[in-house]
Amino acid sequence: MANLTEIDDKVKTEEGKLDHDFKKQASFCVFIFAVILIVLCIAYCWNYPKFIWKGEWNLDAERFGQFGDFFGGVFGSVITLASFFFLYKAFKEQHLANVETQETNKKIIQQNELLKKQDEQHLYWERLSQFDTHFNTLLSLYEESLNGYQNDDKQCGRKVLNQKVASYITSTTFENSDGYTKRVQAASSKFNGFMIKHRTLINAHMRLFYQLLVLLDTPYLDDSSKVIYLKIVRSQLTDEELILIRYNCLTKRGQKMRMPVFRYNILKHLPLLDLFEFKKYKQCLTHQQANLLSDELISWKKEICFLFSPKAYEEESFKFEIRFAKRYTVSIKATADKKNYEFSLKKAPRIAGRNYDPMIPVLDKFSDEDLENLLVDFHTEVFRHTHFRMFNRQKRLIGINHSRLNEGKNTIFSIKVSYENPIIVSYSQIQEPGN
Repeated sequence: MANLTEIDDKVKTEEGKLDHDFKKQASFCVFIFAVILIVLCIAYCWNYPKFIWKGEWNLDAERFGQFGDFFGGVFGSVITLASFFFLYKAFKEQHLANVETQETNKKIIQQNELLKKQDEQHLYWERLSQFDTHFNTLLSLYEESLNGYQNDDKQCGRKVLNQKVASYITSTTFENSDGYTKRVQAASSKFNGFMIKHRTLINAHMRLFYQLLVLLDTPYLDDSSKVIYLKIVRSQLTDEELILIRYNCLTKRGQKMRMPVFRYNILKHLPLLDLFEFKKYKQCLTHQQANLLSDELISWKKEICFLFSPKAYEEESFKFEIRFAKRYTVSIKATADKKNYEFSLKKAPRIAGRNYDPMIPVLDKFSDEDLENLLVDFHTEVFRHTHFRMFNRQKRLIGINHSRLNEGKNTIFSIKVSYENPIIVSYSQIQEPGN
């Protein structure tokens, strides 16, 4: 696109061209008039060779007057026609000038828009650079805050924090037969002992983490860039850090952190089996089996969040199903209005030699009663506690209804949830609650 100088030069060139053309046409018309005048004079004199004298070089007034009338009539008509011609040319050139002016204005506007866009891009990259510097500074400070955790061997850092959290969870007795919500409260109180013991370190640690999340709310940061930085944050977090963040959010001092943690799905990979409230289910499993079941529950949660997301509405995808050989079949579905949800787990009789899926021996470790309770607790976590009970709290929410039925040799575990409004399980629904 031409710059403003080029446009100005082009305008001056066009104006000069129009002026030159007009002068050329005017000179041509004057020449034509002169030729016509001469021809008329010659023609008249040809017919009346002595009209200008009588005898002794006296003017023949009568014939000379006739010549004047003839010349005036013809020349006047020519002048009139010429006037119309020049008037037409003037209107035409004015029209062309107006069109040229409009085109020039459009180009100037386009040029201004381009310059504005370039300025905005420059400003964006400048702000992004500032954001990146600020982000890396906070991330470095966050990493440094982990060095405050030390063990008796004078080791420090994230590894020590992981050991302390894991050791506290493993070594601390937690037995509670209450419903899941009360058990979450009891678990939070229990873990609060760890946070009190390391209060100074955890407060500094969590404040820096909170500032990282707040920084991601920068309005000029586009969604694609925000996702990149968010993944950087999440990639830094270990399972033990996720546990610490979870229990910190359940305390009064962690209330401000709840929304950004939910918004950015920080606890996306939280290992549920490592929490106090799921501890009773972990006791019958090996470490490897517990990890496998935690990963599977994370996968189910991901599918549930997708079914309730605006993307599922666009794709008209409201059902998910997975099979573990022929032993277990998981089916998850939600209505298009996001107001009803249903989960079912079909447990078929064991088939000798065909139980090759690694999840089968894990689920087989549970009695039907324990498996049903596990499924209820999992769904209570997803629908009530993933967002720290900030949503779905009204009485209109029908409780997480569950049942266990025997159909022939199969056992069907069913979970149903319904709500008067769309059920909230992910932050994307808050942005577009009608979807």
